[in-house]
Amino acid sequence: MTNPQLALLQIIPVGRDNAITGRDLAQQLIKAGYIPSTHRDPARVVRALVHDLRAVGVPVCADSNDGFYLPASPQELREYLGRLGHRVKEVVEPFRALKTTYLEWSSYTAGQTSTTPESEPLAHIPEPYRQAYIRRISDTTSQTPNTPSPFTERGQGGEVQPAAEGQGARVEAQTNIPDVPRLIQSILPRMPVKRNWTLDSAATWLQMELVQSLRGKPYYIYTPLAYLNREGWNKGAIAAHIKDWFTSRLRDLKSQSSIFAQEEQP
Repeated sequence: MTNPQLALLQIIPVGRDNAITGRDLAQQLIKAGYIPSTHRDPARVVRALVHDLRAVGVPVCADSNDGFYLPASPQELREYLGRLGHRVKEVVEPFRALKTTYLEWSSYTAGQTSTTPESEPLAHIPEPYRQAYIRRISDTTSQTPNTPSPFTERGQGGEVQPAAEGQGARVEAQTNIPDVPRLIQSILPRMPVKRNWTLDSAATWLQMELVQSLRGKPYYIYTPLAYLNREGWNKGAIAAHIKDWFTSRLRDLKSQSSIFAQEEQP
């Protein structure tokens, strides 16, 4: 007999109560000459042969103790399929989650945006695991010369911009540290202040504008809202920073409205 799969099928016992381990099956196949006695992992060969048999529909079952057997009845096979279904779920669910990670990561590095930039990338990963993972990957790559960070550097069209020659990604990133006060001053002229706005309204609008600016060139900060909070620029700090400007702007706006109202009176 030269067919190891067929040889294995003939020595696997029938019935779950008679199951034997892959190691015992391997010893029998070694004695029969189907597995070399010098093989480093004969039990692995048995698992491969079992896979081949299952792939063609032969119901080789396994119990919780790595024991193999042939089902003695459809009910025994059904019970095994129930246990196998749970094991498949343990593989399928992580596979789907990891595939989502791949798709989200790829889209982010290609420059795709969303309505929740502060939770990008990998918004599907719950906190604190998302931040911890991003930090580990970013720190690891930033310590390797000429290796771009997978989350903090994106180019137009999806190209990841490499670090400058002879420098790590962390060194390059430091040249693009945002000057938040200056950035605020550049954004303020386009704030669409209205008479019914409050300081909180202005701070909220400005915070969102800052988030959008920090996500883009030249900063490419992957979690801009978290960055602002970490640097002490939460909404309260933003409001305090622009309070005088906003008060003056609102006063001018209301005085202009008052002048227009007087001119319209007969």
